Amino acid sequence: MFGSWDPVNRVRMIRDFFALVPKGSSKTTYSAALMLVAMLMNYRPRATALFIGETQAVADRAYEQAVGMIEESPDLRRRFKPRDYDKTIEDLVTKSEIMIASFDLKILTGAMALIFVLLDELHLLGKRAHTSRVLRQIRGGLDKTEEGVLVITTTQSDEAPAGAFKSELKFVRNVRDGVYRGKVIRPTLPLLYELPREIATLTREERRANVEPRWMNPEHWPMVMPNINRPITVASMLAEFSSEREKGAEAVQIWASQHLNIEIGTGTADDGWSAADLWDQQVVETLDLESLLARCEVVTMGADGGGRDDLLGFSVIGREKETRHWLSWSYGWADPIVLERRKDIAGHLEDFEKEGSFRILDIGAAHADLASYAARVVDSGLLPAENAVGVDPNRAGVLFEFLFGAG
Repeated sequence: MFGSWDPVNRVRMIRDFFALVPKGSSKTTYSAALMLVAMLMNYRPRATALFIGETQAVADRAYEQAVGMIEESPDLRRRFKPRDYDKTIEDLVTKSEIMIASFDLKILTGAMALIFVLLDELHLLGKRAHTSRVLRQIRGGLDKTEEGVLVITTTQSDEAPAGAFKSELKFVRNVRDGVYRGKVIRPTLPLLYELPREIATLTREERRANVEPRWMNPEHWPMVMPNINRPITVASMLAEFSSEREKGAEAVQIWASQHLNIEIGTGTADDGWSAADLWDQQVVETLDLESLLARCEVVTMGADGGGRDDLLGFSVIGREKETRHWLSWSYGWADPIVLERRKDIAGHLEDFEKEGSFRILDIGAAHADLASYAARVVDSGLLPAENAVGVDPNRAGVLFEFLFGAG
């Protein structure tokens, strides 16, 4: 990281670093040390460096590790002054500061001379709403200084990747794999401790044959364990893995995601609904409501509406002319309050919005939007005389009003 800074021409050759490392790799301890080194290398007066943890507990642990290093060194004690009350470490030479805090948009306010940001456990932050927007703000703040750098450290998610973590992971994998070769992108160095695809994943045929994943062979584990034998050993990992196998497939998946960076849903023989592979094969990327109505001879539609902290859904299914294949198109809505009340799915909802199959709207506007889609289906003249519409009767009063109004 420090070697990517050219002090003569005052240019940082790499602006982002993304480290995907498994559990037990001393991320928080090494991150605390990295923050101190960044301050020792810094020349800019009254600059700000940030360590951002997913929770206050993680932030506190990073602060305690950094303070512990300072206390062990007479030189560092003369250079740095920790302030326990606000988890800040002041550099007495440059008057710059290390701020250690939990994830919050407000911490960026006033951090004008931002030179360094270390973001810990993005896989947890990625589940939150607006994490992508916060990352853009962080990068924007760092770009105000020529030496500004962002370091992201994380383990794999213990459930299917979502939100900002999903998009950032996809980007750095593409950088690693040369997908952007020849294109101008943000200078990024991925450090991804992941097993080769042929070891980490199973083919569809292997899943059907219930073949044991190759990553279960302990011989492969040291490939993704930078801290192997310091103090974690293969023997200790094997004992823990054996215990998790007794608990079932879900426990194995979680263990593998945290210790070997195996992405949930890709590396086990029992990774969910068996029809999922066939379902994905049937996706028609270009299918929208208009094309479905044009291709079908008859359609039905359905809606399911909840309260303000629930999702609103609309779906149309039709029988295609001549082939008699069934085509389906669906859309969903959520009130903005859902992003706050159901933080565990906020990242997924934002992914759906980017995909174009979902909108985050005030519940009234969402019902009106649904009614406009329903009106287009009615106007197509493809609905049968009976059993054309299905609606969940629970809390359906408002939905009926909009549907009848649209009709």
